[in-house]
Order: sequence, then structure tokens, then C-alpha cells
Amino acid sequence: MSSEREVMTWDDLGAGARELAERIHADAYEPDVILAIARGGLLLAGALGYALGVKNTYTMNVEFYTGPDERLPAPIVLPPVPALVDLTEARLLIADDVADTGRTLALVKDFCDGKVAEARTAVLYEKPHSVVACDYVSGKRTVFGRADAPPAHIRDAVAASCAIPAFYHPVRIGRRRYVDGGICSVSNADLLCGRGLDVAVVLNPMTSLAQATGGSPADRFSAVVRAASGRRLGRELRKLREEGTEVLCLQPTEADLAVMGNNLMSSARRIEVLEQAQISTARELRAGRGRLPKLGRTTKRRRVTAAPQRKAA
Repeated sequence: MSSEREVMTWDDLGAGARELAERIHADAYEPDVILAIARGGLLLAGALGYALGVKNTYTMNVEFYTGPDERLPAPIVLPPVPALVDLTEARLLIADDVADTGRTLALVKDFCDGKVAEARTAVLYEKPHSVVACDYVSGKRTVFGRADAPPAHIRDAVAASCAIPAFYHPVRIGRRRYVDGGICSVSNADLLCGRGLDVAVVLNPMTSLAQATGGSPADRFSAVVRAASGRRLGRELRKLREEGTEVLCLQPTEADLAVMGNNLMSSARRIEVLEQAQISTARELRAGRGRLPKLGRTTKRRRVTAAPQRKAA
């Protein structure tokens, strides 16, 4: 868990807006209207309007973030809602300062779809996300979102990471096909090695410290799979701890396994599984307070000298 924060200066804002305008122009996209997501996108929208020669601008206020790493359950559009009338043939550019989960941008884009001819998004900062999939041919893991991975839209990367063999077709990204990264590792905790983390929280439903019960073939097969996955998980967590990273690992308890059953692809018990997981997790955290990672109440923010990641889509 890193305490680093990037601080955007006025120079960063100017340079970022100029670079975005150049990329938008290079893509041959000529917006007729710019929609700013308030409040973070107001300055960017104004700068892009001047750079691209667009005078027609709208604003849309969306509340989602309530503080650093804190947010509402879902983004909410606040009044007044812009009336995008007589814009069915217009090209729209949606501007915001930061793309984190992408849910705010998705909400605004969904709102605009059908009201304009085309809508694209532009942001100054895109917070990194890591999505793990496995190359269908080579069998090697690919961490989409990292510099050494091929470019991929987040929806395609997530689809690939969920493409369980025999259940779903491989997902093509670029010239390669990818499937669920879980066939290499059900936790992928070792991919956190070398990141300089203070704490790693690992949620792993595919392993368990609970004693296996039941004597049916399905029960025995499930126990073998969990045992093999548990051995790999143990090696991965050991690597993290050897680097000095504190690790909190949460796995299903005996009560969880009884509700989950052996068919992890079944959706029939999803509500019961979620309710039991909430109870078990709270109980595990209360029981293990003494061994939980010790984090300070406040952390000093450090200035990051690396250039911010910028993206226009």
C-alpha cells in the first residue's frame, strides 16, 4: 500500500491539456461540443475548448468521490442536468481530470448516447489498473495495464480475465487470444513482488484453511484443487513477506465452503454466499486484530516526479 500521491501543478494542467488537444487533433476527431464533468473537468474543458476552437460547452455535475480513496456506492448525477437538445448530429467530447474506476465517465457517456452523433472521452490522468489474463497459446500471464503489456480496453481485459476455458471462448486482444489468468495462479499475489508495497490484502476464494469434508467424488476433487491452489498461494505470500511486505490473506472458512458448494460457477447461491462472506470476514478481522498490519493514521504525501499518464479516447 503506497502512500505516494501525484500532485498536479498548473504547468502539468497546461502541458496535459495541450498534449490531449494534439492527440485529439491527430485522431481527426473534431468535436462540436465539449461536456465538462464538474468540478474536476471544468478547467480541462475550457483549455481544450480554446485549443480546439470549440465554443459550445456544457457542464454536468456528478458526485462519486467523497475523499481520498473514498467514494459513494455509485456515481450520482446532480441537478441541473444538461438538456442536450438539437445535438443529434453533433460530435461530443467529454472532459474530466481523472479516470479512476471509469464509472463516472461511463455514466456520463451512457447519458449522452442517443442524444449526440458520437461521444468520446478525454482525461488528464488515468489511474493504473492491473487485470491478469493468460496467453492462450504460450500460457504466459499478461498483466494488462502495465507498461510491458499490449494496449487493451478495460472491458476487453476484464472479459479476458474471466474467460474460463470450457465455459467461455478466448478473448482476442490485438493479435493474441487470452483466457482466465486463474489457470496460471488463482491469486496472482506474486505479481505484487517488487512493487515496494507496505501491505498487501489478498482475497482468495479458491483456497481454504478449513478441513475438507464430504466423501463424494466432487468433494474429493474440490479438496485436491484447493490444496494445490493453497500450496501455490503459500509460496506467493512467502515471496511477498520476504520482501518486507505485510500480508493480510482472507480465505473461505468452513461455513463459507458449506454455502459455496463445489460448483463455483453456480449463481443460484450467490446471495447466500455474499451474506455468509460478510459474516465470516468480519469475524476473521475481529479475531485477528492482533496480527493485522499496523498502518499509521496519517501518511506523508510524497511528490512523484514521474510524468502523469495521459489518455484520450
